[in-house]
Amino acid sequence: MFPLISKEKENPMELFQIWLNLPKKNKMVEPHFKMLWRDSIPRYIHTNDNKKTTVEVIAGKIESTKAPSPPPDSWASPEQNEVAVWNIKMQAGKMDFTKSK
Repeated sequence: MFPLISKEKENPMELFQIWLNLPKKNKMVEPHFKMLWRDSIPRYIHTNDNKKTTVEVIAGKIESTKAPSPPPDSWASPEQNEVAVWNIKMQAGKMDFTKSK
């Protein structure tokens, strides 16, 4: 179903779907599917107290790091809806996000 990245190595895949109920005006729009590959997902990096946090910005934005554009008729498309999906990886230990990068 999906292309293999490598024929010689393992090809792990993580797959998830996000379903949001659309407003009435968008109920009967053409369906849209978008594949996000690891290399196309922007990463926001925050370092504080020698600890690193990496945020994969799948939807929405964090500071100036913005996700790939959402499907055209999705709830996430208008910026005023402030939809955000982030995958956050933090190093162990205390993190204080009130300090600057």
